[in-house]
Amino acid sequence: MVKSHRSYLRQLVYWLTPNRRAADMHAHQLTQELITQIGGTLNVIRNDLVRTLAKPGQGGVIVDYHDISFFVNNEATANRAIHALAKEPDTIKWIDQFEGGATFWDVGANVGVYSLYAAKIKGANVFAFEPVFFNYYAFNRSIQANALDRKIRAFAFAIGDATRFDDMYLADLQDGSALHTYGKPLVDGTSEKFRQAAACFSIDDLVEKHGFTAPGHLKIDVDGFESRVVEGALRTLRRPSLKTVMIELPVSGSEAEVETKILNAGLEFVGRFHRLKNVPICNHLFARPGEAGRWRKAIYESLETTPCAGAVASGGLDRPQALDVPAATALRAARS
Repeated sequence: MVKSHRSYLRQLVYWLTPNRRAADMHAHQLTQELITQIGGTLNVIRNDLVRTLAKPGQGGVIVDYHDISFFVNNEATANRAIHALAKEPDTIKWIDQFEGGATFWDVGANVGVYSLYAAKIKGANVFAFEPVFFNYYAFNRSIQANALDRKIRAFAFAIGDATRFDDMYLADLQDGSALHTYGKPLVDGTSEKFRQAAACFSIDDLVEKHGFTAPGHLKIDVDGFESRVVEGALRTLRRPSLKTVMIELPVSGSEAEVETKILNAGLEFVGRFHRLKNVPICNHLFARPGEAGRWRKAIYESLETTPCAGAVASGGLDRPQALDVPAATALRAARS
């Protein structure tokens, strides 16, 4: 369709412009503008159609975005598919740097957007963990749609500091929703929509006792349970085979405890990216000693953003998020 519009426009401008060279220049410029407008309009129409087809109670549909098939069955899952590459551009750039055949662990996978991207686009071998029943279902439908059951192993249990059995406190019952917590509500005294029984294992136990392949790259996004997850992974964090760790943390100062555990395990701070406007939450990236500079250059130099709220930036650069001092470092400096 775009090709026919291009041909028609060139003929029209050529006919209206006496000068052949000027006609070619005008046609080229107007063609590009038309393609941009058509493309933008079609994307809006398509996205609205996907959201309409994904209404709850309709059974869900499979849609293709970014060369990946996603199962969507409500607006939340549709938006996760539509904005898969835009929501966390630092995460996408991080995954893009993975070596061939990398082992990627996705802790708190939700509906599996980054697991799907890592497996299908980068060929990674993925271990994903999502205990919430409806997110786990949607995730597996997408695995099925992409025929990735040999590349992604998705497990329906939580990750923490030890093997235990407790409840998931679900803040919402909408597929694709987040802010669900294990063992207690995210905020004490709040009411949950549903309690779901779930098992929990530590990363160290999975690797050392249950034969899981140790991660080469580890992503942690667990909404308030980060310290427990890291505590249960201290030996794994020290493994030379673990190249990087990306973890979502608040930047209120409370993240210092988690950062300290990761730094004490022998990893170096790379940078952090403020992905949610007006919300003091950042993805923090850590790498093996001597590798931080390479990862920082590959991921952060091209990202246009403001530094994380509460972060201590250095250098006065326009993009200081990769140079932020983590809370643990700032806390030690303040006490010295």
